[in-house]
Amino acid sequence: MNTFVSTLNGRTYRVRDAARVPDRRLQTLYIKHGLRPIDLYTSIDNDGRDIIVMLFDRSESADLYQKWIDRTLK
Repeated sequence: MNTFVSTLNGRTYRVRDAARVPDRRLQTLYIKHGLRPIDLYTSIDNDGRDIIVMLFDRSESADLYQKWIDRTLK
């Protein structure tokens, strides 16, 4: 079982339970709606730019993600 300890809050989580969110706009909307990332790390996007990737609990973010897909998350 792949488990990690969050660098943000010390919480232990399983990789399969975390949703990887590299999109800054979606990160902002999740936080605006009360979700808090369980972890974060730096990466490089397809254009070679540095980015921050946030991990959110997959089950906690499901409803907001569906609204994002439906283009109704504001």
